[in-house]
Amino acid sequence: MIAAALVAGCADQAQPVTYKVGATSYSDIESFLAEVRRQDDVLLAQVNPSAQRLGGTAVVVLPSIASLRTTLLNNSPLKSGLVDSTARINDVHLVADGMVIDRGHIFDAVRLMRSDNPAAAGIGDADYEIWLDRFGGPSNKWTLVTRRGQSHELTLPPGSAGRLNWMNGLNIAVLNAAADIGAPVRHQALPLTSAAGPVSGTAFFIDSAGHAITNAHVVQGCKTIQMALGSGNVAEAKVAASDPQNDLALLSVAPAATPFYGRFGAVAPRQGDTVVAYGFPLAGALSTQGNLSTGIVSALVGLRDDSRQFQISAPIQPGNSGGPLLDRNGNVVGVVTSKINALRVAAITGDIPQNVNFAIKASVVSNFLETNGLTFEHSANGKAMDVADIGERAKAYTFMLTCAR
Repeated sequence: MIAAALVAGCADQAQPVTYKVGATSYSDIESFLAEVRRQDDVLLAQVNPSAQRLGGTAVVVLPSIASLRTTLLNNSPLKSGLVDSTARINDVHLVADGMVIDRGHIFDAVRLMRSDNPAAAGIGDADYEIWLDRFGGPSNKWTLVTRRGQSHELTLPPGSAGRLNWMNGLNIAVLNAAADIGAPVRHQALPLTSAAGPVSGTAFFIDSAGHAITNAHVVQGCKTIQMALGSGNVAEAKVAASDPQNDLALLSVAPAATPFYGRFGAVAPRQGDTVVAYGFPLAGALSTQGNLSTGIVSALVGLRDDSRQFQISAPIQPGNSGGPLLDRNGNVVGVVTSKINALRVAAITGDIPQNVNFAIKASVVSNFLETNGLTFEHSANGKAMDVADIGERAKAYTFMLTCAR
């Protein structure tokens, strides 16, 4: 969550960098960090003690600040002069996250330690180890390990949950991971969002039987899911399968029969190839008829060289999530999933990153569908289509989702 907000950005080093917390600006990093720590302390005081306990002792292993710097240097467009300050900001938040686990009172005792090789950190006689084993990307990856060597990755709240909800959700994620490896605790629902009201996204049909694809984060925790099929028609959708790790969800939509659906490209796009995104961003503000945007494949991997994703320059906004990414033949080559949080980056760097967005590769989507027993169609590349024609084709099988939580 933190890395998605802070890892990317750029700035003109000839201009002084201004750091902002809310409406307050700071010209020096030390004053800014002091305020960030103060605000995290305020939130830590509000973390809910857990009603369930594991007892015993736990070690929370965090990467060194040198490791954070290296990650930022290797995997973000930050100018070198901003890497150190951004690493320090991330470090403040990560230390607070480690303290969250102590505040949750899940364990009898918790201590924090630093190691860039958590698998060999040497936790002594602690009963549990909780380590941050992937920093960066759309989200950080945390893992719970027992003294006996059992391990389970933590499923964390989405980045939209808000900082306090995310903190409380970290403790729930620890308990849920422990439950998955046999501890006598029960699963709990993760906090989903700090905002009230329905959440919108995009989904598209992948066969004639009414199966559709969207992002897992779009439909996580939904009590009801509705797909607006146009002309006032609304269909109910159910989650048939979900893969939060790859941010994919398979929906079963009723009524089921549809003559229009996306076909997957037989050839993966190359770096520099034109791609087209179709979806329903900023519901209530932009067109309810769908929005089309074009760009290129900027990189064949996502943040931190995530091979499951493309980086794309096609502009996307909240609500585009789950929509198809198409090649010039009108074939599906990916699923739109996320974008850099430009405003948070701008608050730190003084500049706004341009069109740094991400899509899940069709190969990952295909594996997800095959695992869940779904058949789908591929289409060979033919004559390149006009962008307008690609949009017309996508419009026939791509629709807005509304999730009520």
